[in-house]
Amino acid sequence: MKKRNTSEQYNLFSVLLLEEKVYLDPTLTFSDVCRWMGADERALSTMMAMELGTDGDSLMRSYREGELSRLREKYDIDIL
Repeated sequence: MKKRNTSEQYNLFSVLLLEEKVYLDPTLTFSDVCRWMGADERALSTMMAMELGTDGDSLMRSYREGELSRLREKYDIDIL
């Protein structure tokens, strides 16, 4: 596995969220994704807090909630 600095890990996390949509797995946590990437969870979380004002789990939760809202609106259905 390639050793990445925190900035590279931050970018990879962004790709995994935006392009690969890993947040669609409701059981997946920020810790899990950090383990996949070989990332220092604390360093990455600190960088995210500085850049985005949120932590990894909260960001993934926001993406999940956004997807549910999108589906509710698009299909006019009641999703839990």
